[in-house]
Amino acid sequence: MRHYARQNAYNRILIVAVAWVANYLHFTRFGLYEDDWFFVGFPFVVDIKTWMGQSLWGQLTVASQGRPVQMVFDYIFAEIGAITNSLAVDYLLAFSLFSTSALLMYEVLGRRFSRLVATLAALLFVLTPLHTLHQFLNGQFSAAPAFILVFLAMLLYLNGSRGWSYVVALLAVFSYESIFFLFLGAPLLKR
Repeated sequence: MRHYARQNAYNRILIVAVAWVANYLHFTRFGLYEDDWFFVGFPFVVDIKTWMGQSLWGQLTVASQGRPVQMVFDYIFAEIGAITNSLAVDYLLAFSLFSTSALLMYEVLGRRFSRLVATLAALLFVLTPLHTLHQFLNGQFSAAPAFILVFLAMLLYLNGSRGWSYVVALLAVFSYESIFFLFLGAPLLKR
């Protein structure tokens, strides 16, 4: 049992280390990209009352594209950087979300496949640009929480907590609907 726990710890450390080196090693030099100028930059120039009162309300009621949970994540995580007056804090937060989603993916896949396969898949996840999470704060703040929610829902499903898994999966739908579809594969992961 101790060897198993130690091996999993080494795998987790490897995943987080590769995620850091491949994507965030020089995070203090990163700027704002694509939609970051609006979603992440806006709280740096407008006070929180105006921003949360008008902009968030407008996004939730008019232009949220059916993703109200995504909007809440975007605004809250971006505001943390504005409160600390540091874009680097937002990047550290993005890294923690990114690595958490990769570690949860490792746990989900480890329920069905060998730890080697789960580790290789998680490493592929953190290395490839198959998603727009890398060094893009708006992508991190919207997609990474959706990945976290869907992987949590899958873990709950695999642990037998089906009711809670559906609740968390519903949050994933309202966070990023295309990522939610991963949850449909949860029954296939049962041994």
